[in-house]
This record gives sequence, C-alpha cells and structure tokens, in this order.
Amino acid sequence: MKKIFPYSFMLLALVCSCSKLEETPYSSIYTDNFYKTAEDAEAALAAVYTELADLYAGPSALIVPDFSADQIYPRPVVGRDTYTLFSFDPQYSAAASYSRTNESPVDIWNNCYSGIENANWLLMKLPQTNMSNETRKRQIFGEAYFMRAFYHWFLTKNFGDIVVRTKPSQTIEDAYVGKSVKADIYKQIYADLDSAEAALPAYSASLVKGRPCKEAAAALHAKAALYGEDWALALQEAKVVLTSASGVGLLDNVLDVYDVTKEDAARRENLWAFEAESIVNGRSSQIMSLYGPPNSAAPAYGNTSYGSAFAYQSFFDSFDPKDKRRQLMDTSYSNKQGVIIHQAAITPITKQGVLVRKYADKNSNGGSHATNIPILRVADVYLIAAEAEARIMVHLPSLISILIR
Repeated sequence: MKKIFPYSFMLLALVCSCSKLEETPYSSIYTDNFYKTAEDAEAALAAVYTELADLYAGPSALIVPDFSADQIYPRPVVGRDTYTLFSFDPQYSAAASYSRTNESPVDIWNNCYSGIENANWLLMKLPQTNMSNETRKRQIFGEAYFMRAFYHWFLTKNFGDIVVRTKPSQTIEDAYVGKSVKADIYKQIYADLDSAEAALPAYSASLVKGRPCKEAAAALHAKAALYGEDWALALQEAKVVLTSASGVGLLDNVLDVYDVTKEDAARRENLWAFEAESIVNGRSSQIMSLYGPPNSAAPAYGNTSYGSAFAYQSFFDSFDPKDKRRQLMDTSYSNKQGVIIHQAAITPITKQGVLVRKYADKNSNGGSHATNIPILRVADVYLIAAEAEARIMVHLPSLISILIR
C-alpha cells in the first residue's frame, strides 16, 4: 500500500488540476475566431461548395435520377450491386455494409443538409466579416443564397415535404425543426433565388468557373417554379435567361457541351455545372468509370472504367439516327489494340449493351475525369419555357371563365 499511495495521490492531483484547466478552442469554425477576414469568408463559401462536389462525386445526384427514369440499368457486381437494393432497403443496410451509400438517396439527404448548414453559417456571419471588396462580399452573399436554394430544391425534388433550414444549428435545440409543406418550401427557395439574382453578376466569359451567374440563378428559379407548379413564374424567369444580352445561348453542336476540350466555350450554354477536375487533389466523379466499358477496355472512354451501368436499348432507339444526341451513346467501341468490339460482346449480361459516352475523357487520371457535368443548361430553359407556356394555355380557358363571372 505504501507503494500504491503515492501514485494514487498523483492521479488525484492530476484530475483536480485538469478540472481547473480552461482552454479557448481555435480549430472550430463555429466560434467567434472565424469569419473575421475575406479569406475566412472565401473558405466558408468553399465549404458550401464542397457538399456539391461530394454529391456529384458519388455520384448519387446522377445515378438516382437516371435509374428512376428507366434510362440506365446497373450491371451486377460482386459485393457492389447496391444500385437496385436501396429502393427496397429502408435502412440502407446493403449500401452501408459495402460502403456504397454515396450511390444511394441517403447521400443526397446528407450532402444537401450539410451544404445548407454551411450556407446558413456563412449568411449569418458574413455581415460582420471585415472585407474591403464590397463587390465580392455581395457576390458571396449571392452564391450562398443560390446554393441554399439549390440544396433545398434538390431535397424537395427527391423527397417531397422536407425540413427547411434558414438558421445554423447553434444549440442542440436548433437541430429539431419540423417538416414544411410544399408551398412553404418553394416560398423559401424563391426568396433565396430573388436574393441570388440581385447579388450575382451577369454571365461573362471571364466568370470564375463553377460559380453561378445571374442567368444561372434565373434558370434555377424557372426550374424550381416548374416543379412548384407556378407556371407564370417559371415562364417569367425562363425569359430572363432567354432574353439575356450577356452572351448565353445554345451551342451549334450539342456534342460540344460534353467535350472536355471545349468546356470554356461551352459555359455559354452550360450556365452552371459541376466542374470536374482530373488533376491531383481536384474533385471529380466516378460516373465516367461506371459508364465506360468493363476492364478499362476502351481508351477513348478513360483510363479506368468498370462497365457498371448501361443505357437501355429502348432509350437508344428512341433517338432518330440523325439526332446528334444519339452519338452520346454507343453500341460498339475500339479496344486498346484498335479492334472494334461490337454490341453483343460489350457486356456478358445482355447482347444489347449500350454505352454512355457523354462523360468520356481519354486523358482521365485513372478514374478521375475532367468532363464537366451540366446542372443548368440553356437547353433546359427552353424546355422549361415551353412547358410553362403550354400549362398556362391549358389553364387559360378556366381562368377566363372565372374572370367573366
């Protein structure tokens, strides 16, 4: 006991001394030590965009809608065939057990709400941030509002009634917010996009890539209004884009939209895209690897591809052979020896395998490609305007009868 006592006393003294220790945390961005400078503001904005990169890297933002639209189907792969499982597995146990939640709807939920949380902190703290460049500060506000609107819209598009969050979680109690109905969700989205349009610069060729412009905000506004069934608003915002004098418009060749060597020129149609980068420490997406032929067999598609997903033959056949969009798919490919591999041998699961080549990048860095992934295109806006105008015309007779009464 005489030998034990000194050590017990030392332990007691250590515990007592630690209880009096007070230390100011310096690593948390949620403290008053951050959001002080222009560099802090830019870093906080980068955190908002990071969730977008996670969303498209997965790439749940692409495969969930593609599979849901019956355009694409997966190839069963040992231990990774989770694409079709998440729809029937409410706990995502299959996806989680193979670390494939990034390919499931839960990835959309997680990344969007993380992006909203980061945007809320930025919007709350930015007014007190010391920035000499007021123009840039205004633009940061616009980008944060735009991104918060995008994340909320992407969530409600996929999940219906959702939780709308406009304040950061400063306490545990802040984390508990009830779901909002559709009308209130879109009301918030429209308000954020009004703020974004007022603060963002018009499109120009010198705009920093990956950042939204005023026309991109209007395009998202139009698209959200279409989903929100506000046809007049959708048409109004679509016209903002289509009548813009800043240089946005359709490319002469639709294939150029997905040409990695022409991405700078393509931004006049690609109003806003996930700017994939194949450089070291860049952010890319695994979508090219999933859609390319198995065993990295076709150099034109990229240096690494798995043959994990293919387009349906019926989807390929729905395009006129003269339609250039059909060239973004293929029923044959040239292998590393220059031998043409015909459709029947593309994949062992079917004789009608159709390759998706719109994300192909022959100079990919392994599975990382630099082909941009369009999110908002001028072509989309034309379709939105046409749909909204058609809806208005359908409802016009009933509106006239109401006015006559």
